[in-house]
Amino acid sequence: MNLKQKITHFLPLPYLTFILLWFFLCLFSFSQKDLNLTIYDYPVVRDVINKIIEFGYFQRAYNTILFTILTLVFCGNYLYLIFQQKLLQLKYLIRVFIILLIIGIPAYPAFSHDIFNYLFNAKMLVIYHVDPHIHTALEFPNDLWLRFMHNIHTTAPYGYIFTYLSIIPFILGFGNFTLTFWLFKLFIIAFLALESFLLFKLALMQNKAKAVQILSFFILNPLILFETVITGHNDSVMMGFALLSIYFLSLNLQSFLKYSLSLVSFLVSIYIKYATLVLTPIWFWCKKFKWDFYFWGGLALLAVLLTRIGQLHSWYLQWGFVLLILAKSKLSKLFAILLTLGGLIRYAPFVYYGNWDSPVPTQRYILLLLPLAAVFFPKIRDFFSKKIN
Repeated sequence: MNLKQKITHFLPLPYLTFILLWFFLCLFSFSQKDLNLTIYDYPVVRDVINKIIEFGYFQRAYNTILFTILTLVFCGNYLYLIFQQKLLQLKYLIRVFIILLIIGIPAYPAFSHDIFNYLFNAKMLVIYHVDPHIHTALEFPNDLWLRFMHNIHTTAPYGYIFTYLSIIPFILGFGNFTLTFWLFKLFIIAFLALESFLLFKLALMQNKAKAVQILSFFILNPLILFETVITGHNDSVMMGFALLSIYFLSLNLQSFLKYSLSLVSFLVSIYIKYATLVLTPIWFWCKKFKWDFYFWGGLALLAVLLTRIGQLHSWYLQWGFVLLILAKSKLSKLFAILLTLGGLIRYAPFVYYGNWDSPVPTQRYILLLLPLAAVFFPKIRDFFSKKIN
């Protein structure tokens, strides 16, 4: 067996192209880097990053074309993989997932500065000994981190449990910013892995034949990977505990123990990020009314986004997505997949204009909803329906 055969035996070619495209997206992330922040100070690395920044800031039209092509091809590769049954083997998914995570950790959190706010909230607790839910970063004008942070005038919008959990990677970073940044990415990735594991276990309980494909919908999803691994958003922490709550409900345990473990996990999820509070009625009533928890839960979490239409960020789509791909309806799975693809492509206007001002918001909503047009074409809908188990 030659080297080429060994490589393709380890991972078939479509997975290798997926990894390559992901690598280029991770490089692209540095085109959005804040000019006041230096993460990597090694001369060769710094020079490469500076070239990418120069291209991103001063060749916006070409950078937008590059981003659009990369994103569309990456999404196309994703759709090809998840609908090719012969490629959907658990060993391949685990291998590619690990490789994607390793490549994504050093990437710059493009399109969002939230991860720096997470870190500063931990810093306020550990270094400044103040509560970030009461005090703001703006109260520490001499701190150098404020040069590259956004929303420094607001208190921590997350639950106390997440704030205290974020202390762990901050302390382990021993004051080194780059190490702390990587550790926080690893912290988020650990919950992404937990979320993926629980998703797979819940899918196995439904139908073993569907489980691997459902897992592929999630761990290969371009938006999930981008928003969690590259950008480092905390939605996997919230949804990880939400799935843990559902998992405990699904186990054959003594009733008191089962409901106690489930309730504790559910409350932790709420105190990570308050969005899962909307699942409370469904959590209490789904067994009684024999509802499809995943379908109604997914819709409820997506409905939350409509309450703040001006703040409909792409990373919030993970909330409903992870439940809808577990739903019984094939159409709900297709809807969820297409919505997340639109969620990534919609960043193109920002890449072009370099800000969130008009006409970017309108263009973003158009691009978000555009992939959903496929649902209204019977032939396309039937094609996807046949491909989804």
